[in-house]
Amino acid sequence: MILTYYSTDENGFANASLISLLANIIIQIAFVFVQNRNHTSKGRLFKEIMYVLSFSKPSVDTYRVVIGAEIEVGAVTDPKREMMYVKAIELFTEAIPGALIQTYVFLVGSNQTSAAVLSLIVSVFTAAFTATSISYDLDVDKLKRMQTP
Repeated sequence: MILTYYSTDENGFANASLISLLANIIIQIAFVFVQNRNHTSKGRLFKEIMYVLSFSKPSVDTYRVVIGAEIEVGAVTDPKREMMYVKAIELFTEAIPGALIQTYVFLVGSNQTSAAVLSLIVSVFTAAFTATSISYDLDVDKLKRMQTP
């Protein structure tokens, strides 16, 4: 939608979308620094930053959770919590702002095409799915279940 906003001369909305995307990347990189600050290998930090920049960090985190990877030496949190934190960062810095921007543009802007409607629907459902999966992950977490049955 960013390119569409630029092509329809709605630069403010395109810039707002880019800012939310950049905020997501910057906060995820900051989280990667915190998560790996005590790690002995600097190659690990570089790899994690590359996952963020290539937008594959959620997939890598999910893979680690699926294979049952343990918390690494020097890491701040375990892979499951890392995955939930990354999802939350994406939700609050990109998914929700993006859906709000698209909704506003759809309601007051000139871009009311079927592609805009589809993009808005996908954005809203993606944000809802992400929020639901974070809640589910917390609900089925063994440690959380022992603390709050």
